[in-house]
This record gives sequence, C-alpha cells and structure tokens, in this order.
Amino acid sequence: MPTTTQQQVQRALQPGEVAVELVRYRWFRRSFTDTIYYSAYITTPTSAAPQLVVLKNGNELEERAMLAYRRLNHIPARNWGSISVSSTRGPADAKALYEAYWGPIARAIPPGTSTVYLSADGAYLQINLATLQNPATGRYLLDELDLRLVGSTRDLVRSPQQDTLPSRPAHAVLVGDPAFRIENLPASPSDPALPATFTAALPVAITTPRSTYSRTDYWLAAGEVAPLPGTARELAALDSLLRAANWPYQQFVGAAATEENVREVRRPRVLHLATHGFFLAAAPVGKRPPDAVKGELANDAMLRAGLLLAGVSNFRDAPRKPATEDGILTAYEASLLDLQGTELVVLSACETGLGQVQAGEGVYGLQRGFTVAGARTIMMSLWKVDDAVTQELMTAFYRFWLAGSSKRAALLAAQQQVRKRHPEPYYWGAFVLVGE
Repeated sequence: MPTTTQQQVQRALQPGEVAVELVRYRWFRRSFTDTIYYSAYITTPTSAAPQLVVLKNGNELEERAMLAYRRLNHIPARNWGSISVSSTRGPADAKALYEAYWGPIARAIPPGTSTVYLSADGAYLQINLATLQNPATGRYLLDELDLRLVGSTRDLVRSPQQDTLPSRPAHAVLVGDPAFRIENLPASPSDPALPATFTAALPVAITTPRSTYSRTDYWLAAGEVAPLPGTARELAALDSLLRAANWPYQQFVGAAATEENVREVRRPRVLHLATHGFFLAAAPVGKRPPDAVKGELANDAMLRAGLLLAGVSNFRDAPRKPATEDGILTAYEASLLDLQGTELVVLSACETGLGQVQAGEGVYGLQRGFTVAGARTIMMSLWKVDDAVTQELMTAFYRFWLAGSSKRAALLAAQQQVRKRHPEPYYWGAFVLVGE
C-alpha cells in the first residue's frame, strides 16, 4: 500500500473541513504503564503541520465516563431518575461528558469548521459523538457538525484506481427474522457427540427482544431464542422500497436465514442483516473452559462478537452436531466473507459496533470483521436498539438513500425524522456509519 503523507490528506480537505486522527496508547515510563492516553492529530487545509491535543484522561474515558455515557444514553430521559449516574465517580451529566470526550478537541478546531473527518480509536469507537450535548449551546453535535467516521484519515486520499472503479450493479441481499429453531432439521449420525466443554466457547443465546437481551457468562442460555417479528416487518418495508427502485435482490428469511446462505453471498452492493447481535466481555480466568485451546478461543475478541442466525437453537440443544453450521456468524467468520467492493453492510442488530479495545488496532468486533471482508461502509449499532424504532429508522434511511441522497445525508435525515417522535438520543443515536 502506498504511503500517504500528511500533505496529501491536507490537500484532500476542502475549506471548512478538518481531519482528526485519534490514537490510543499506554504511557511509557521506563516501561509501559497502565495509564491510557489519547492523542488527537488535527489537520486543516492550511495547517503547516497537524496540531496535537493530548488527552490524559484515557482511563476515565474507557471506564467511568463510558459507564456514565451508556447509562445516560441507553435509558430514555424520563427514566433517568431511577439511575444514580453520580455513583460512577466520573462525569455525572451531559455537560461533563461533552467536556471529557470532546471539549479539548473542539477548542483546537478552527471556528467555522463544518465537517470533521474522524478516525476514532479505543473508547471513541464505542460512543456516538453526535449524541454529546454542547453545554454552551444546548445543541447536540449532530446539529452542529457533520461528523464523518473513517477508518483512517488516509482514506480521504483516493488512489487513481479507486476513482476509476466501476459502480457495482444495484443488487441487495436481505437477511432477517431467522428461525432460530428449525423444525425437523436432520442431524448427521456420523458426527461425534459434542464435548462437554464445547458450548463454553460459544456466546449465549439471546432470550429476550433486541431492546432488553441478557446473557449468562459463556454458557448458552436455556429456553428459546426470542423471535424478532420486527425484523420481518423491516425486511418487508425494504422489499417494497427496493422493488420501487428496480433493485434486484435476494431475501433470506425464517429457516432460510442461515449461516450457510450468508457465507455464500458474493459481493452484493448492499448486505442487510437484521437479527440478534452480541459482544461478550472476556470470561474470568476461572470460568474459561479447562481445555487450553478452547480457553483461548473463548477469550478471542473476534469470536466473542457475532450474529445469531437460523438453527442456532438446534445446534445448542443437539446431543450430536447437526449437519449444518452452528448458526452463529462470529466476527472472525464475517472477515472471511467475499464482500470486496460491497458499498454498504447494514448490521440492524444490537451492539454490533462494540468490541474489545486493542491498543493501536481500534476495536475488534463485527466492525473489524466486515471491514476486513471488503465492505466500504458499515452501518452498525452501539447499544441495545428498540425494535420498532429501528424499523422506522432503517426504512427512512433506505427511502432517502434510494431517492438519491448520500448515505450520510440519508442517515441524518432518518435520525431527524425519528427525533420528531423520540427526542432522546437512546432512540436516534444508536446507529453510526463508518467508512466511505
């Protein structure tokens, strides 16, 4: 890959645009310490060199401030009274969160800036900056800046090959409303019985709707995985929009929404996945499987993020392995898909944007998996999503995009539409776009 210089990034910026590259690192004092710093490198169209802003509160951003942010944004404002955010001993309100995450960077950005290209790292990949409220104006950043998430600021510099790439034909693949238990699914009698420790390396089944799912360590939960009738309505609405726009598409619903069918997808222009998503924290050492290999697998961040697909309950309950995949598309498996040139992957599921922070590597999770697979832009969620509102937002996004808006403009218009009925960021701020 050719080296991209700061001067090339600078020349790619238009008046009123700024590029911000965030880098997370551990402070070094004779040896690496547990102190986390963030550096923001700010490039403007006229700067002789990037301006450096050092945030020395990295541990707070990843722990106390993150907890406060998620509490404030995952619960509608009318219910905040039942939560003692101040108990986190970190930022206790929206004003403090703005200052912790954005204040120092905002003060270094030139007045009159309208667009910020942000290459995020660490904690900044796990929040939606657009939901931060500017204490000076009382407005959300969504209303004050055009924040554009990119994998790296070097992405602003397009190669001649990128400029001459033909547009991929309009073709979409829609996957949703999986039949988590497929009736009369044949099992292979020749397959060996599952070892007792096998399920310890798998994520838990989700047993409640997308907005309120729970988990129990690494063991697949008892009971049935909750169906997602809202995703069926979501895909039905997209079906109508794609037909009206004369887009050819494939649709995998119910028992057809399998891991096998997703693996067979080849370079669509759009891949839309509407199902349960998850990211699990690493298991405590004492609760990892006793087998050394399976223990390492259980602790691999790319195997602790994924999507649940049709047949996952069959695999969980079978005394012998069914003659199918396991119904869980992990982030690692997503990275092996053939999505080269795919313009958009939509992960319409809860917490698909989350993952494990890796120093210098961003977040390992579904975002990383689909990016490695070749997707140019990913729409994903950062917290548990209300099913009905997700359907409303997704339908509005596609309607605006298919009518000719850019993907970013379409998402903004959809968010503004949802805000009219649901003003709390919990409802409209969960989804973000990353990439082109």
